Amino acid sequence: MITRELGENFLVQAGYLGLSITLSGIFGSVICGHVLEWSGKFKLITTILYIFSLIGTIAFAISLHFNSMEFLFVSSTLLGFFMTGYLPIGFEFVAEISYPQPEGTSAGLLNASAQIFGIIFTYTSTLIIDILDLFGPTSTILSY
Repeated sequence: MITRELGENFLVQAGYLGLSITLSGIFGSVICGHVLEWSGKFKLITTILYIFSLIGTIAFAISLHFNSMEFLFVSSTLLGFFMTGYLPIGFEFVAEISYPQPEGTSAGLLNASAQIFGIIFTYTSTLIIDILDLFGPTSTILSY
């Protein structure tokens, strides 16, 4: 998405954006996991993380639309922190709500569904990018 919108000259910056998403996601996973352990409020923490992930996705889409690298790095970092920070909380939450079932079954089904939907969204978004424009796939993801 980044190289299509900003050009092939931004290939290195796209790699740095991926690095910022990954590094902030590592911190997000640790920090959000500790916050959940401290508070014990699964639904509240989950809702807060979803809201901030949505805000991060919107900020990412806007920064792509306006070609702002600074805003793109900030929005990518926030997106990585909250979206990746949700992963350990999501696994813990699904283990809690499906209690009689083993955690391995719940985690396996959660991972399988993430992979299936990831493949579907990747192919669908690629078609939308090729046919319409760049802003379409982000809007499609936001609508779900």
